[in-house]
Amino acid sequence: MKKGIKATQIVNWLKEDFELGHGHATAMYAYISGKGVNINCVIVFPLNQRPFNTVIG
Repeated sequence: MKKGIKATQIVNWLKEDFELGHGHATAMYAYISGKGVNINCVIVFPLNQRPFNTVIG
């Protein structure tokens, strides 16, 4: 993730752009930041959403 990006910013982005609840957004943040459980999954985002790398890359 980019330096200076806080968990709250990522969680709020996931909640707003992907209409996730707070718990699901927090779980996604934990997963993408490497703080979550190691699971195998595929995350598919609709094409009309902001690209993931514009927020964390």
